[in-house]
Amino acid sequence: KLRDLKDIHTSGCLRYRKDGRFYKMHCVLSRGCFYAFRSDKGDEIADLCFALNQCNVNYIPEAEERTESLFAFKVNKSNCESISLCTDDHGTMMKWMMAMQFQSSKVMV
Repeated sequence: KLRDLKDIHTSGCLRYRKDGRFYKMHCVLSRGCFYAFRSDKGDEIADLCFALNQCNVNYIPEAEERTESLFAFKVNKSNCESISLCTDDHGTMMKWMMAMQFQSSKVMV
């Protein structure tokens, strides 16, 4: 559950791409893992949990995602399905990308 997470490094709203659509999620980085919840309520259970060790975080050009007003990036890990995320502005995208890259080097699962 969201309230059980300790050592939260970064949190906020991101859009998560699933089945060709983007869904607004409350996302959290904690102890080297990425979590996505449907809301920021403490009793929410994560819809997605992804260990960030040995991950690559890359910007997705607008033409590739066909989104003109969203700033998209992808988290890749060998032998795992990649995760596409996006934000409404460049600054928020850069904050999340840098935080994920930092957390990928200090996994404490």
